[in-house]
Amino acid sequence: MKFRLELALERQKRLERIDETRREREQRVVSMQEEREKMRQQIAREKARDREERLLALQAQQQQTTEELQRKIIQKQQESARRHEETIEHIRQRALELSMTFPSRNMDDTNSNRNDNSDHTLNDDLSSVVSDLLIETKSSKKKLKRLRSKMLAAADDYMNSLEPPPIYMKRDSAVPKIFALIKKNGGKQGMERPLGQLLRTIAKAEVFDFQCFWLMDGLGLLAQNIIKSALEPNPEISRKALIMAIQIYRDACSPCIQIARHAILGNSVAILFDVLLHSLQVIN
Repeated sequence: MKFRLELALERQKRLERIDETRREREQRVVSMQEEREKMRQQIAREKARDREERLLALQAQQQQTTEELQRKIIQKQQESARRHEETIEHIRQRALELSMTFPSRNMDDTNSNRNDNSDHTLNDDLSSVVSDLLIETKSSKKKLKRLRSKMLAAADDYMNSLEPPPIYMKRDSAVPKIFALIKKNGGKQGMERPLGQLLRTIAKAEVFDFQCFWLMDGLGLLAQNIIKSALEPNPEISRKALIMAIQIYRDACSPCIQIARHAILGNSVAILFDVLLHSLQVIN
């Protein structure tokens, strides 16, 4: 009886040692897994930080290039307008000078011939000035076209450098679903409903909402699909939808410097300039 009791105690101790060994082994495995997870997260954070720094440096360079191109466009436009005004003033002064040299029509035939020659001289001068003006205007248009092409190429390079938003951001944010509706022209309920949802979302947006709006090119979507389309002949976009789109564009840029830079680097702001110019031409 005593022997059996000793065997039972020994067996119990052996089982306890086995359990203890198993628990220690499991604890070591858990600790190793936790350590590996910490290292993985640290490496991921470092990679994300490096990628963000490279992206910011690239964006700063692209923004500088885009701003320089826009500055050149504005400068060319101002120079062209100044030369145009100078040319028009020159035409006026030349016409005034020549008109003051015309004699009376009651003079003899010799004077009449002189008048005819003066008329021909005035017409030749005016034709020459107008011809020079047309050539200069065509040259300016070609330069502006080349600058626009450079801006479009820079915008394409910038857009290709953007990475899509992470899956968890797209899952947590309502912005991707709203964008999908806008691309479908608002669905059955029209464009105003998703624009209203987007307007309310931006008003109380979290960081992942702004990230989705930026990386999914929300400004370009508004500019191309709504703002630009609203000014086409017989547009399907209502005036209310146009006003809402412009308000969203403004509200997204105001609190987020990244989206404001995106407006320049992605070249969507150029569409707003074109629309503004078109509106002024229509008013005139």
